[in-house]
Amino acid sequence: MSTAPMPMSAEVTVLQPQGRLDASFVPGLDRQLQSLLGPGIPHVVVDLAQVTYVSSSALRVLLVGLKRARSLGGDLRLSALRTNVLNVFKITGFVTLFGIYETREEAVHSYTEEAKSGQEK
Repeated sequence: MSTAPMPMSAEVTVLQPQGRLDASFVPGLDRQLQSLLGPGIPHVVVDLAQVTYVSSSALRVLLVGLKRARSLGGDLRLSALRTNVLNVFKITGFVTLFGIYETREEAVHSYTEEAKSGQEK
């Protein structure tokens, strides 16, 4: 299981965990999100393309990360959820909390589009 951050731009970083996001994996994901979400990197995409299972503790860590990102003026968005993982987000109602995108590229690009529309106002 890997969560090495991949800087996509000066303000967007992508995490790509792999395998099962269960109780044994969650502490590392939590530490990584907490270290990333600080001044200068309030925008994170968690690419779940390689994730096969999401536990309730993983949902909690993602929710805490989302709240921290938003408190810093940023966001935490999800991409490439497999059907079974997406179903967990639907059943729990988390689809209404997170921005969920088909691909990592769409999720990263959504920050750019948001910044452009904010400049036009």
